[in-house]
Amino acid sequence: MSGTLIPLFGKQRFDFTWLSANASQSIVIHPAVNVLTYYNMRLQMRFHGCSGGALVGTQTVILSAYGTGPSGEDPAEFTKGTALMSVTLNNSSTIPSLNTATATDPDGYLKIVLTFTQTGTGGTAFWVELSADLIARAP
Repeated sequence: MSGTLIPLFGKQRFDFTWLSANASQSIVIHPAVNVLTYYNMRLQMRFHGCSGGALVGTQTVILSAYGTGPSGEDPAEFTKGTALMSVTLNNSSTIPSLNTATATDPDGYLKIVLTFTQTGTGGTAFWVELSADLIARAP
């Protein structure tokens, strides 16, 4: 079985302290990672650190991979509404930790999205240090 490690992003700090109570913000990390020749996928996110040493209340960080099919014939985004796989960090996540999700039979391309949700108290310190990879294996 052959495969590859696709780096999504190196250790990076994301600060979403400015989010209001219960608000969410999403960032597209990669609009279309080519996984056409692979069948087994593992999404992995490393949790390096965060404000206060732990996420609080309902603060969450979700790394998701969505099937997508870009087209040179139409600039519209053709992305599925449900994630193929997701990794979630919340107030029970420990530092340091490696968090993973797996899937099989992906679409030809994957859209990688990070979503941050603030706790019920707006303005609560909310920064995290993360890194992530996609492990892709051929059948």
